[in-house]
Amino acid sequence: MDRLDEVCISRLGFLKYSLATGVVIWAGAGTAEARELFRTSTVAPELFPQSVASGDPRPDGIVLWTRVRPPRRRGEVRVGYRVAPDDDRSDAAAFRKPLLSGVARTGPDRDYTVKVQLRRPELEPFRSYRYRFYYGGAASRTGRFKTLPAAADSPGRLRFAYVSCQDYTNGYYNALGALARERVDFVVHLGDYIYETVAEESFQGGGPPERRIPPSALGSRRPGEADTLEDYRFLYKKYKTDRNLQRVHENFAFIMTWDDHEFANDSFEVFAPDASGRMRDPERRAAASRAWVEFNPVGVYFDPAKGPLEQIVVYRSFDFGRLATLVMTDERLYRDGPPCGLETRNRYVTPGCGRESAPGRTMLGPLQKEFLLQKITGSRSTWKIWGNEVQFMQTKILNTFLGAERGILPGVPPVPPGGVY
Repeated sequence: MDRLDEVCISRLGFLKYSLATGVVIWAGAGTAEARELFRTSTVAPELFPQSVASGDPRPDGIVLWTRVRPPRRRGEVRVGYRVAPDDDRSDAAAFRKPLLSGVARTGPDRDYTVKVQLRRPELEPFRSYRYRFYYGGAASRTGRFKTLPAAADSPGRLRFAYVSCQDYTNGYYNALGALARERVDFVVHLGDYIYETVAEESFQGGGPPERRIPPSALGSRRPGEADTLEDYRFLYKKYKTDRNLQRVHENFAFIMTWDDHEFANDSFEVFAPDASGRMRDPERRAAASRAWVEFNPVGVYFDPAKGPLEQIVVYRSFDFGRLATLVMTDERLYRDGPPCGLETRNRYVTPGCGRESAPGRTMLGPLQKEFLLQKITGSRSTWKIWGNEVQFMQTKILNTFLGAERGILPGVPPVPPGGVY
C-alpha cells in the first residue's frame, strides 16, 4: 500500500490531546511530498536519539512513539511512519510495500516527540508487526509490536514481563538488556520510569560515576530536583538514551502506569511531601503529567486545559481475548495523604494516631474504584490481573503498621471484605 493514509482516531481523549498539543496532526500533504519522506532505506539512529517505542496494544490498534532530533532552525517538522507485517522478508523489502503509511507533524512545543495512535482494520488480532519512522532523509531503527487477541479468542498461552523502579543513576540496565532477548508478547511497566531527583542520597547513592546526572542539569528551586516541564522532559530524554532500555521498547509493546517518582517522592494528588519548594504544587503536577504523556507510548485521555486532577486518566484495561483481563490503576492521583502526617517517620511507620482506619479513606478514589471492581467482577476471562504499582499487602512489626505511604491503608485487611479502597 504505497499511499498516505489518514489515521482513524477512535478515542475522544486522544483526539483532545492531539488538538491541544499538536503531537499528532495528520498532514494534508500531497502524495508527492509524502513519498519524498519515505525515499530512503538508510537507518540513522542519531536522528532518533530516543529510538522508537510502542504501547497500549488493541486487537486492531497500537500507539507508536518516537522523538526526532531538533532541526537547526527550530520549527515544525514532518515525520513519516510505516507499518508492515513481521514476516520473513527483510526490512527493506517489507517497508517498500507497507501495510500502513502516514505523516505526522511535531515541533518544539512538544519537544519533537511524535505519537501515532492507530486503530485500523488492516491490523489483525494477535499478530506481530514491524514499524519505522522517517525523518531528515533517513529511517529510524525498526520497532516491533504485537496486537491483542480478538475478544472471542482464547489463546493457549500469554507471556508478558513486568518492570518498575528504574533509577538511571543507580546502575546499568543489564536486566533490561536480558529482557530484550526474551520471547514475550508484551511488557507491563508498573511505574517509576524516571526519578525526579538525581543527587538525593536516599535514592542515588553509590551508583557508577558514568551514570551520574549533575544536579545543575535540572531544578529551578533546588539543583537536582525536577520541578518544571523542561526538567521532566530532560529526564525522559536522558533515560531513553540507554541502549538496553531502547532495545526493550523496540522489541515489545509496553502497557504502562506511573508511580510517584514520575512526579515526586511519596506524592498524592498534587502534593509533593519532599519538595524543596511548595509542598502543594499543581503546576509541577501538571508538568509531570504532560511530560509522561509526551514521552511514553500511551493512548490515555489527556486535556491540558483542565486542572491537574481532571486533565488525565491513566487507569484503563486490556482484554487478552477470553484468557485474561489486565486492569492498570493509578494509585497516586486520587489517594488520600498519609493518615498521621507528612513527616518522614510518620509516612513510613504509622504511630497509631487514630486516623489509620478512618471511614472513607481511599487510594483509588470513587470513580477508579468503581472502574476496577466493574472490570474484575464483569470480566469473563479466566485470569484477572491487576497492574498495581504499590505494595499490595500490609507490613506490621510489633503491632505497628509500616509502609502507610508505600501503598497500604493501615487497618485494612490484605483482601478487604466488600472490595478495595
